[in-house]
Amino acid sequence: MLTTPLPSSRLLPAALDSIGGAILDDARAATVAAIALVALIALADYATGCEMRLALLYLLPVFVATWAAGWVDGVLIAALATLSWMVMFRFGNPSNAAPHSYWEGLVLLGTLGACACILARLRRVLDGADERFVIVLEELDAAVYVDDPASGAILYGNRRFRDIFGADGGIAHEIEKALGAGSADFLAGTAAARVAATARKGEFRDPASGRWFLVHARTGGWGDGRRVSLKVLTDISERKLAQDAGRQQMEKLQLSSKLITIGEMASALAHELNQPLTAIASYNQACVRMLRAGGYDAAELLRYIEKCGEQAVRAGSIINRMREFVRKREPMRSAHELNAIINDAVQMVGIEAERNGVEFELDLAPALPPVSVDAVMIEQVLLNLLRNAIEAMQQVGRGSRKLTLVSARGANAMLQVSLRDTGPGIPAEVAAHLYTPFFSTKPDGMGIGLNISRSIIEFHGGTLWHEPGADGGCTFHFTLPAQPA
Repeated sequence: MLTTPLPSSRLLPAALDSIGGAILDDARAATVAAIALVALIALADYATGCEMRLALLYLLPVFVATWAAGWVDGVLIAALATLSWMVMFRFGNPSNAAPHSYWEGLVLLGTLGACACILARLRRVLDGADERFVIVLEELDAAVYVDDPASGAILYGNRRFRDIFGADGGIAHEIEKALGAGSADFLAGTAAARVAATARKGEFRDPASGRWFLVHARTGGWGDGRRVSLKVLTDISERKLAQDAGRQQMEKLQLSSKLITIGEMASALAHELNQPLTAIASYNQACVRMLRAGGYDAAELLRYIEKCGEQAVRAGSIINRMREFVRKREPMRSAHELNAIINDAVQMVGIEAERNGVEFELDLAPALPPVSVDAVMIEQVLLNLLRNAIEAMQQVGRGSRKLTLVSARGANAMLQVSLRDTGPGIPAEVAAHLYTPFFSTKPDGMGIGLNISRSIIEFHGGTLWHEPGADGGCTFHFTLPAQPA
């Protein structure tokens, strides 16, 4: 439940704090209490024969009346206190000289009256500051509330919080769970736990409205000395929707990129499928001739039939590999050998490389640890980089077209793959926009391949970059984190 509003600041001396809060909040009761205190101090002064100089104690009733009832009551109590002191000073000890007592009375009246005016001014300033603070909190677009970690009670909730979650604040427990470690860690935990619990941040989804909030929590003090937790909830639903839309758009672009790659590789795929299909047809014709001629060798006939089966499996694997490559699905990470992914990608562009006179050189480090990746996505990156390199080397002579792939261990438990071509290189003005979406130097290019490739590598926790080759050409690198042992 929302129990109390934000309390006013209480900058009172320790003596005032011992008086009941009810007296301070009730102007009439405070004034009566101040008059009673004046009477008690005057009697004490009289009882001691004005030997102890108790006039300083008259500040206490002046403070009580001024803080609770205002400067007018404070000044009146100051005048009453001065009068009481003068009477007791004069009659409590007959030896006191009258002229001297009048001067001291004027000084006491001026001092008490000044204290009353200063304290009244201070109270107005503090009340104004509290009021401005509450107004700011109430008008914030963010939801703000304060809770007591020990009891779980909500001490304050601003207008936005009440509008979203209601006056009872029943959702506070769910918000606390979204933040992880509870605020109670600040109260009873170790020093490290207290530091962690002082300022926390997390995301919370309201089950009722479905809206997302970014929650910032900080532990601090309350007006009554308790340690409380202040939480600020900022609505990030629009940002979440934009992130989801961006992710869906990126998935569509990835699928489009795959389909474009398959379309551009269609002739090479047709040639690659033609080989096993032609072999199947040849072996089948041989089997038919042997059966028609009669007197055939059963072992040789079985060998031809087995060859047909092998070629059919080969054709099926080519088709399945292409179908898996273009299939739209959620990323699925699992342990894979990086060199195996590289070899699969090289086989997929092998026919296209052979047709364009490109020679492959593989320098793959042995015994590399596995990587936890979506193999199809990494294969897409490799295919994009390989095809770009093959196209770039069309501008040099066929005998100089060489594409080198290197895999090695990198720094910080990363594995690095490098693709080095012998093309003309990338001009500086093009390199500056190389990863910009929809930027392409090809007449029919979409300009999304490298941008998607970089997003895929970063999604897996790696980095993709390029640099000019020492002897011309260009080298693309990317890293992937090795799977922990």
